[in-house]
Amino acid sequence: MSNTKITFKNSYSIRIIITLILVLIVYSNTVYHPFHYDDIGVATKSDLIEGSLSDFWKKTVGSGGDIFINRLFLLYSFSLNYHWGGGSVVSYHIINIILHILNTFLIYLILKNILTNNLSFNKQEDPLCKNFYLIFIPFFSSLIFAVHPLNTETITFISSRSSGMCTFFYLLSLYLFIYGTSSIYSQEKRRTSTAFFYYTFSLIVFIIGLGIKEIIATLPAIIFLYLYYFVNREENLLKFIIKFKKYFIGIAFPVIFYLGYRKMIRHAIFTAYADAGLELHGRYYYFLTELKVVIFYYLKLFIFPINLNIYPMMSIPTSLLEFPVFISLLIILSLIVFAVKISWGKRQFPQNKLISFAVFWFFITLLPSSSFIPLNDPIAEHRAYLPAVGASIFFGSVFSIFILSLKNQVKLKLFKSLAVMLVLPLFSLLNIQRNLVWKDGLTLWKDCALKTPNHVKPHINLGSEYTKKGLNKLAVDEFKKAIELSPDHAESHYNLGIVYSDLLDYKNAATEFLLAIQYDKDSYKAMFGLGNTYSKTGQYDKAINVFNIADQTYSRIQKKSYLDAIHNVGEVYGKMGKLGEAIKQFQNVLEIDPDHVLAKENLARARQYLKDIKKAN
Repeated sequence: MSNTKITFKNSYSIRIIITLILVLIVYSNTVYHPFHYDDIGVATKSDLIEGSLSDFWKKTVGSGGDIFINRLFLLYSFSLNYHWGGGSVVSYHIINIILHILNTFLIYLILKNILTNNLSFNKQEDPLCKNFYLIFIPFFSSLIFAVHPLNTETITFISSRSSGMCTFFYLLSLYLFIYGTSSIYSQEKRRTSTAFFYYTFSLIVFIIGLGIKEIIATLPAIIFLYLYYFVNREENLLKFIIKFKKYFIGIAFPVIFYLGYRKMIRHAIFTAYADAGLELHGRYYYFLTELKVVIFYYLKLFIFPINLNIYPMMSIPTSLLEFPVFISLLIILSLIVFAVKISWGKRQFPQNKLISFAVFWFFITLLPSSSFIPLNDPIAEHRAYLPAVGASIFFGSVFSIFILSLKNQVKLKLFKSLAVMLVLPLFSLLNIQRNLVWKDGLTLWKDCALKTPNHVKPHINLGSEYTKKGLNKLAVDEFKKAIELSPDHAESHYNLGIVYSDLLDYKNAATEFLLAIQYDKDSYKAMFGLGNTYSKTGQYDKAINVFNIADQTYSRIQKKSYLDAIHNVGEVYGKMGKLGEAIKQFQNVLEIDPDHVLAKENLARARQYLKDIKKAN
């Protein structure tokens, strides 16, 4: 009977089943959640995503696109999703969940490998404790990661796949490297050719990851720490570097190449792609903000995962001496000193170096988004997904020290059970609750506007959701709140103009469209809305003029004609009785897009009118 129990406890299949069940329970309520926010245009509804798979690389790399800077491997995954799933949102969610499951398994395998090959146990140590290290730490740490609510945005928000997918390649590359390196301390020495295969495969996976998200560039630093903590037998740092120089050269080369590539293509290394963060915040003030974000948002939410928010806000500090900034810096430095000290302390728990490794993992993997590389939005929960691996390992290891400090075997079993029976279910329930907020755009942005009432974007997006539901009066209230917060915000005025137009309040609609154009002279959408307003109020000459300007602006920005604007010029000519001019406009549209439905219908209608007029005459 006892042998059966031990086999059951040590069974990989049981742990796999438990992990699968937990993740599926937590995320099963998300598979029918709709596309949100950035999903439209990023993961779907774009020519690149919805075009044929065979043309994808021709349209990107073949036309001068860039694999690494433009995250083309990520976009290709969205294109595969679209074609395999017929555009259904379900297939997108399934892939995100699968990636999360794979990441959870990889965390377990990495920890299992590290602990199996690197822990120095005392010969007299209790076999139960050794078994506890090898099973509980990897399994508990990976399950914390699997169900933690802070990871919700990465899995449920389809556009955040970049973090989940890149983390998969990050962990896979690390695992392959560890597996190849295990020949150094394995009793059964692996052949050099076998180790070389794993190193090469690890490098290939790493390079692919660069085409998904830039955060993978921190992997060489993590590999350095792995070698230093768990493989190195030299106490002298210089001797360690000399001994492992071939590994460092191997992992440093692709990073140096990538940084040089960024410099050549974008003429800047430490500037985010398609982001105006440098102009908005500046490097220094962004860095000060991130000190607060790391401690008082990411770390706080990992410990107390409540009040999660799709669009959180934190004030930009002006000085390092501001209390929250200074305290954050002290906490970060204290944690780093702690990590260094426990790895070299006289009293060594077997998992001390693992705890130190986890602390450095957390901070190193945050560097791309929380340092001197300014991004538009200083905070985003999906940026904490990869750092959460380190945080999960940290808390899993610390909890194991606490449990093993209990000499009483009954207490040991009790607290181990409490860890599984309380922490994991609590995180799971909070995760499920958070996922309910993502069930549609209305619930998501209501939640956000409540938690971030002093930011424009939540009110704009909530107003847009009200508009979709036909709740125009509520939409007006939200857009007005946005304008109160930022009177010169063009998008707020544009959206308010659209709602006024739907309410047939054309006077106020025209006023809002004009304000939108005043604050953003390239707002062709506002020009289009203004043209429609003029058309509906009989100001036909003004309408034609504005539609033409909208087409010119759109063509300059998008490098193609604004077909809807051209079509609407035809409609205005039709209202004026100038059917010949109307027909020309509709024909111009159909020459570019033969499938333009409205142009087809109105062209047929205009020709019929001309025939009727000729018959009448």
